[in-house]
Amino acid sequence: PTAYVVQQTAPAEEAEVDFGYLGILPSPTGERKRTWGFVMTLSYSRDAFYTIVTDQTVATLIKIHQEAFTFFGGVPKRVKVDNLKAAILKNRRYDLQFNGDFLTFAYHCGFVIVPCTPYEPQQKGKVESGVGYLKGNFLPGRTFADYGDLRRQLDSWRDTVANVRVHGTTRQVPHVVFVSEEKQHLLPIPLDPFVHVPALTRLVKTNCHVDVERSYYSVPSRLVGQTVEVRLVGELVRIIAGSEEVAIHKKSHLPGTFVTNASHYPGYKVHSQTAYQKKYEDKMRSI
Repeated sequence: PTAYVVQQTAPAEEAEVDFGYLGILPSPTGERKRTWGFVMTLSYSRDAFYTIVTDQTVATLIKIHQEAFTFFGGVPKRVKVDNLKAAILKNRRYDLQFNGDFLTFAYHCGFVIVPCTPYEPQQKGKVESGVGYLKGNFLPGRTFADYGDLRRQLDSWRDTVANVRVHGTTRQVPHVVFVSEEKQHLLPIPLDPFVHVPALTRLVKTNCHVDVERSYYSVPSRLVGQTVEVRLVGELVRIIAGSEEVAIHKKSHLPGTFVTNASHYPGYKVHSQTAYQKKYEDKMRSI
């Protein structure tokens, strides 16, 4: 028979996250839409954060992680995720690729992304049971006037039922364990809020530049004809090819400006103005 190892963690060491489909429920826009429950469970105390979403995009994933960290008052050292595209683009044994936006968010907050092995749901069994508990204990028999009513009932259930019950596995009250043993070990929430700016994709033209908001920024010549990712971070323009940052420039606010790093051109194309002039003065003298 298949056998598994009990996964035990230290306080604040790890959280598990997962989504579970809940059905057609009220949405923030006032319409009834397909909705998913999102659960983040702290592996040590089993204290959990619950919310409702209408999509599983990376922008939503980042937003609800921020809400969860605010709810707990800190950040766990690791977050174990399933292989949804908003977090993990590829996970094939030794070939792992993270979603760049979610990875940047993880760097900002200081936590490590831990992807589960595909088709191995038992690797995040704590949150799997939390999703099942949400579906089986919160939803049955309830009606919701609108999205605000849904959120109010969910928050009330979380605080008066889910996190204060005696947990079936630990035989302790999750919130009591969280407050007394785990909360103080969480990483602090960064003072600067994370602002999610979706990446832009641009084709590198034959002049070794990409067009971003009507200005032009240089890229190493080896990337001519390839598509790169552009991220606008404050006053910086960061250009990424694959998983490598290949260029970084100060943002120009003058349309039509070329912002160029001369080293991005092929060596045989680079001449300083004085070297160029000298070359032709010598040529004229020889003639």
